[in-house]
Amino acid sequence: MPDTQAQTLAAIKFELAMSIGESLELEPMARAFMRPLLQFVRGLNCQLWWGDETGRQRRMAYPARSLQASAAADGPQAWREATAAAGVPRPQHTEHQPGHHLHALPLGPAGWLFIERLGQPVPEPVLAAIGVVLLRLAQACRACEQHEQLQVLLGQKEAAEAALREALSRLQDIFSLSSDGFVYFDAQGRVAYCNPCAAQLLALQGPQLLAMDLPALQSWLGACTEPRAQQGLPGQSDTPAGVLQLATPRPRVLAWALRHKTAPEADGRSGEPTGAVLYLRDITRESEIERLKSEFLHTAAHELRTPIVSVYGFSELMLRRPASEERRHEMLGIIHRQSSLLISLVDELLDLTRLEQGGARVVARSTHELALLVGTTVQGLSIPGDARPLQVGPLPTQAPLQVDPKLFHRALLNVLTNAYKYSPGGGEITLQVLPGELAGQPAWGLRVTDLGIGMNEEQQARIFERFYRADQSGVVPGTGLGMSLVKEILDLHAGRIDIESQLGQGSTVTLWWPALG
Repeated sequence: MPDTQAQTLAAIKFELAMSIGESLELEPMARAFMRPLLQFVRGLNCQLWWGDETGRQRRMAYPARSLQASAAADGPQAWREATAAAGVPRPQHTEHQPGHHLHALPLGPAGWLFIERLGQPVPEPVLAAIGVVLLRLAQACRACEQHEQLQVLLGQKEAAEAALREALSRLQDIFSLSSDGFVYFDAQGRVAYCNPCAAQLLALQGPQLLAMDLPALQSWLGACTEPRAQQGLPGQSDTPAGVLQLATPRPRVLAWALRHKTAPEADGRSGEPTGAVLYLRDITRESEIERLKSEFLHTAAHELRTPIVSVYGFSELMLRRPASEERRHEMLGIIHRQSSLLISLVDELLDLTRLEQGGARVVARSTHELALLVGTTVQGLSIPGDARPLQVGPLPTQAPLQVDPKLFHRALLNVLTNAYKYSPGGGEITLQVLPGELAGQPAWGLRVTDLGIGMNEEQQARIFERFYRADQSGVVPGTGLGMSLVKEILDLHAGRIDIESQLGQGSTVTLWWPALG
């Protein structure tokens, strides 16, 4: 019998080898084995029962008609009994009629094999050999299916990882180019990620920031923040957002928002913290604009109110009280001067607004000779109550400029007028034209020098602020908008303005205009 078992094993292995090239699935391979199995055991038919991946029982028969024939045969009870005996770990043999045998062969978790035979029963060793081969076959097929599923899952995993890497790369590019800062803290409060802007806004190197945790970052910000604003540090209170006013290494205003992340519980409530995100935005410019706007509105209201009050007061006085002709003439003179000041103030405000909003679009450039532009401006110069002549140096004969003549006239006239107003004690006022360069290109400079009251360093630093006046006594007339307008005009012409001044010794203002050609 061992020889018979060996022959059985060899035959089945041969059939296995022949069918592997076609399929590694259980059903096609089992169908290929049924015919040689029946030929070897001289059986009538066989049926294979197994449970698929969904848990349903499936059957396969050879010949195909044998399933119904067997079910309708004289021994259906034996088949049912054999099926009911599933799980018993040894072959079941039933002879329900003389010479008519039914063998139920367990294949472990894979299922059962039923063989029907006439004559003598199938020898036990042969059944055992068949069971071993089919069990190994079922295991191999199951392993192949699992391998294929694993390969599919691995492919899906690789595709998901590739998509995740692509998404992370896109986010990295977005965050690296963002003008806002992002700092991510892990569950332990350590910095796990920061974009370049965050390190720049916090005046730290990337590795320095990545080596910090939230308390260390709070300490760093506390050392850099204005003392009166240290209560608004991120994470120090329940406030989710705030503003930082950094004093070092350079003044800066940062808006921040801190959001904590928690793992959701099964009941929908928040669980353990998993991290936090700190958002930073530089609002220094917005804060400065807001401050300047407030100062501008306050100063503008004050500057406008002064002449309006004078006009209103003296006109009311003339209406309500009789006055001599001389007194009326004096009051009319005051009203006229204050009205002129009011008109000048409004005109300069409108000019500044027009230049700022329209920019280069409102500049009507054309080609003009510098000598002609200077001559026209000097001829129109008139300072009430000051008869000092303006000393004008030699003017170049060939010095064309591409400028807006009205704006050129306004800029030079404002500087000349300031030279007279801020040197009330007398002294020579000169205008010189000199060659120079702007950004490596030829330029012409108009240098106006006076011997007046001059300015200190603080006054020079604020000279281009609107409504700022170096003389705070109110003796020198003016609106405080002249130099702001001059700088705006030079900027629109790609020029430059230089100022040199010493307190009590006078000032020198040079307007640089790009030369044409």
